[in-house]
Amino acid sequence: MIYVNVNNTLYPAEIHGQVHDREWDNRESKAITMSGDYATVDALFQNGTKWSIVMEENIDVTPVYQTDEEGNILYTQIDVTPQYNTDENGEVLLDDEGNPIPYDGEPIYENGDPIPYTGERLYKTERVNYPNSEFTIRGDITVHTNGNCTVKMGKLTATEILQAQLANAVTEEELAAAYEEGVNSL
Repeated sequence: MIYVNVNNTLYPAEIHGQVHDREWDNRESKAITMSGDYATVDALFQNGTKWSIVMEENIDVTPVYQTDEEGNILYTQIDVTPQYNTDENGEVLLDDEGNPIPYDGEPIYENGDPIPYTGERLYKTERVNYPNSEFTIRGDITVHTNGNCTVKMGKLTATEILQAQLANAVTEEELAAAYEEGVNSL
């Protein structure tokens, strides 16, 4: 199952990406299709929205068997170490930029009851968070007749990044004033 995470809430969604979206200034974009009306999707996805893709993945949790000298299984150890730090509800914690905070603690094992070894691998479903914090430009929202909406979220183009850098550049007048202030302070 695939979800989008917006404001620490998961919404089932389909996501399709384009490296060069020819319909949108050749910017890299992602189209997010989810259940909801225009107003709901519009409220969730505004310019600057921090969001991520969350995928449920099957993780191998085949236990390690602890045995006595005769080979009898005493108990099993199952690695339950989380990939990311979570809150008390098991939700992945995000930093200020909307990225998951990697788990930095000691490995965690649960001791289980002895179980017969069947040779089969055991798996658990884990949600893995993929930040998309660079896709913050909101594009078109398309309303579908089946009750779904698709919103496009895109990255800044190289031209837009350069324009923003130039807009924040120091002007000749500011540079001259700073130089004069520095000289006069001597």
